[in-house]
Amino acid sequence: GFEATLGYRHGPLSLRAGYALTDATFRTPFILNSPDNPSANGSGEIEVRPGDRLPGVPRHRALLSADYQRDRWSVGADVQAASGQYLFGDEANLEPRTRAYVLANVRASAKLVGSLGLFGEVTNLFDRHYATYGTFTETDQVFIREAPGASNPRTLSPGEPRRLTVGLRADF
Repeated sequence: GFEATLGYRHGPLSLRAGYALTDATFRTPFILNSPDNPSANGSGEIEVRPGDRLPGVPRHRALLSADYQRDRWSVGADVQAASGQYLFGDEANLEPRTRAYVLANVRASAKLVGSLGLFGEVTNLFDRHYATYGTFTETDQVFIREAPGASNPRTLSPGEPRRLTVGLRADF
């Protein structure tokens, strides 16, 4: 893999950019039991080949960040991006990956009096829906109350929704 981070500061402005390429692949072929994978053979197995990507690892990740800081206040924002990843149980890379995503976050703070300050941040500003993990689950023999009649075995863990945090901070 490869990872690089660049930073720049000029007076009250600071900028950062980072990128990571992770080439996490299997090097040895093997047969894996994955009965809930829709692409598995009749015995519930998938054939992993050299070069297949490890599940759960995005190939590309990037971050852009900017902050502006004065004596008594600061504002900042960042944008995070990640490519899709294969689901666990799909080590052979036979099924679609999770979708790539881009998230925006903003933050601000102000000193009030003495060591007391006010801060706020909004993560996932545009309330993007994205998955941080995925696998397969049995749908034909297990009743899923929240999804009756479910037939898609893809199970995704949702990423954090929009979150607003506001608070007071005291420095000692």
